Amino acid sequence: MQKLLLELIEQSPTAVAVVNSAGKIVYVNTKLEALFGYRRQDLVQAPIEILVPERFTEDHPVLRNNFHANPISRPMGTGRNLLARRKDGIEFPAEISLTPIMDAGAPLVLNWIIDISDRQAAEQVLRESHAELLRQFRDRTADLRSINAELQQEISRRRRTERDLAAKHEMLDTTLRSISNGVLVANLADEVILINRAAEALTGWSHEDAIGQHISVVFPVIGQYQDEQAQKPLIINSRQDKITSEEKEYRLMTKIGRERPVSISTAPLKDADNRIVGMVAVFRDITWRRQLEEEILRSEKLSSLSILAGGLAHDFNNFLQIVALSIGAIKLQRIGTDDARGLLDAMEESIDQAKGITRQLLDLTSGGIPTKYKMNLGPLLKRGVKFALQGSRVIARYKIADGLWPVDIDPQQINQVIYNLVINACQAMQGGGKLTVCARNIVIDDDSGHQHLKPGHYVEVSFRDQGPGIPQEIIGSIFDPYFTTRKAGSGLGLFSCYSILKKHDGRITVISKLNRGSNFTTYLPGYPKIDKPVSSGTKKMLTGTAKILVLDAKEALRFGMSILLRELGYQVHTVAEGAAAIEAYRESRKAVRPFDVLLLDANIPGGLAAGEIIGPLRQINGEIKAIVTSGDSMDPLLENFQKMGFKAALVKPFTPEELSSVIKKVLED
Repeated sequence: MQKLLLELIEQSPTAVAVVNSAGKIVYVNTKLEALFGYRRQDLVQAPIEILVPERFTEDHPVLRNNFHANPISRPMGTGRNLLARRKDGIEFPAEISLTPIMDAGAPLVLNWIIDISDRQAAEQVLRESHAELLRQFRDRTADLRSINAELQQEISRRRRTERDLAAKHEMLDTTLRSISNGVLVANLADEVILINRAAEALTGWSHEDAIGQHISVVFPVIGQYQDEQAQKPLIINSRQDKITSEEKEYRLMTKIGRERPVSISTAPLKDADNRIVGMVAVFRDITWRRQLEEEILRSEKLSSLSILAGGLAHDFNNFLQIVALSIGAIKLQRIGTDDARGLLDAMEESIDQAKGITRQLLDLTSGGIPTKYKMNLGPLLKRGVKFALQGSRVIARYKIADGLWPVDIDPQQINQVIYNLVINACQAMQGGGKLTVCARNIVIDDDSGHQHLKPGHYVEVSFRDQGPGIPQEIIGSIFDPYFTTRKAGSGLGLFSCYSILKKHDGRITVISKLNRGSNFTTYLPGYPKIDKPVSSGTKKMLTGTAKILVLDAKEALRFGMSILLRELGYQVHTVAEGAAAIEAYRESRKAVRPFDVLLLDANIPGGLAAGEIIGPLRQINGEIKAIVTSGDSMDPLLENFQKMGFKAALVKPFTPEELSSVIKKVLED
C-alpha cells in the first residue's frame, strides 16, 4: 500500500511534499521539483521553510507546531491562498492543502501545493469584467429610463454600441493575430473556424485556405514517440471539458511536409450557455529547446571524447613500444634471421593496429570511408583475435568453416571490429575464460528473420564469451554512442563496430543471458562467385622494373620510399615540391624512358601538392598514371581520385605490400 501511495503521489499532477513532525522534507514528487526549481536531492531533509517566503519563515514553525497539535485535513478550495517561494526567490500565490498521515507510527503531513497565479489573474480579470458589465448595465438602464420617450435617439445610441462591439471584435481579432503563439479554433465537426497569423506561419496554411478544412488536414500532429496521429486524444480531452498542458512534445507536419516540434495546450470552446461548441488549440514552436538539448549533448560528447583519447593514446603508445623494442633488438645484430623476421612481423602488426586507432576516431565522425578489397576473412580473423588476446588470460577457440566466401572489406576497419569485440570479451572475463570464435556462410532471404539485412549471401562471424552477460534492460542501448557500464569506458567501442559494419552493408547483433555469457554476431556480404583472384590476407611484396617519380615533403619518407622501391627492382626519383615534380616529369618525356608511374602526396606545406599539379601533368600527358597518397583519410582527393585524373589512391600509413600491389595494378591497367 505504501508503494502504491508513493506511486500515486509521484504521478500526481499536483506538487506534493511530505514533511515529518520536525518540519523536514522527506519526499517530493516530480511536479514539485518543476514548480519550485529545485532538484529532489536538494529538498530532501531540508526544512519546509525553504519553500516559504523569508519574511514568514520565523513564524512558520509556530503554525506548523499548531497543526501537529491538532492535525486536521485542510482540503483544497477553502480560500486559503498563501505565498510560496521558488529557488530563484520569486514568490507566487499558492493554494495549499495539508493532510496528516501516519508512517510506521510516525506522523507525516502531505502538503498539496498549487500555483494559483493564473487563476488569481483570471479571477481579477473576471471581477473587473463583471464590474464593468455591471456598470454598463446600470448606465444603460439609466439611459433607457431617461430617453424612453426618445426612441430615435435610442436607436442611434444602439447603433453606436454596435459599432463599439465591432471595434472590440476587431481588436480581439488583431490581438489573436499578433501574439507569438499559434491559435487554432475548431467547431464540433472538427472544422477549422479560426487560425491566427502565428498559426499560419507554423502550419503553412493561410487563414483563407484553412477555414472549413478538417483539423487533421491543417493541424496534423504526431506524438513524440509514436507514429499515430495525436489529434483524436486532444479533441476528446477538449470535449470532455479537459484542459491539456504544454508539457508533452508533439511533431507538427506543415503543409509542405516539414516536421516541426511543438508544445500544445487545448481547451474546450463554450457558448454563452456553457455548452461545448468546439475546441481551442494554442501551440508554439519549441525548436529552440531542441537546439539547447543538442548543445548539451554535444558538450557531453566532448567530455566523452577526452576519455576516449586517453584510452587510445595508451593503446597507441603500446603499439609504438613494440616497434621501438623490435627496432632496438634488430640494431644489436645478435639475433638470427628467424628472430628478426618475427620482430619485423610484430612491428608490422603493431603499425596496422596503430593505423586502426586513427581510423576508429574517423569512423566516429562522418569520415573513415572504407577502402575495400575482396579477400578471404579467415586469416584476418585469426590474426586479429590472436593480437587482441596478447597479455590476457582468455583462450580463443576457433570454429571456422571451410570454403568461406570472399568478402569486400576494408581490412583495417574490419580488423578494428575484431579487436574491439575481443577486447570487450576480455573485459567481460577479467579472471580468464574461453572465447569461441565461429565463422560460416549463410544465405538470408525474406523469411530468415534478419529484417535489417537485404536478402543475399553473407559471412557470419560470432564471438561467444563466458562473461556475466548483459542485463536485458540495457541490451538495447549497448550500440549507442557513449553508452557504457564501465567506470573508465568511453562507450565508443561497440558503436564503432556498428558504424563500420553499417558502412560495409553489414550488421552486428547480440544475444546475452545473465551468468551465461554474451554472443556478438557480425554479418558481411559474401561473394560466392568471383572472377578476380582474392587476397587471403597473406602479405607479399610484388617486384617490378618500372620508373617511378615520388613527390613527398618528408625527407625520411622520400628516403624510405626510395630504398624500398629500389629493393623491389624499380628505378626511383624523388622530389620535395610540386613544381619540381612537374619539371622532372616534363624532362623525362624527352628521355628514352620517361616515368611510368607517379606517387604524389596530397599535402605539401608551402608548395604545390597532388591536387594542384595533376592538371598541368595531364596537359603534358593525358594518359599519365598517377597515384595520390595522403595521411588524411577524409581528404576529398581519396574519395574522388578518379574524377581528378588519378589512377589509384593510398591512405598513409600503407604497407610495402599495399604499395607494391597498387603500383602493379596501375601498371597493368
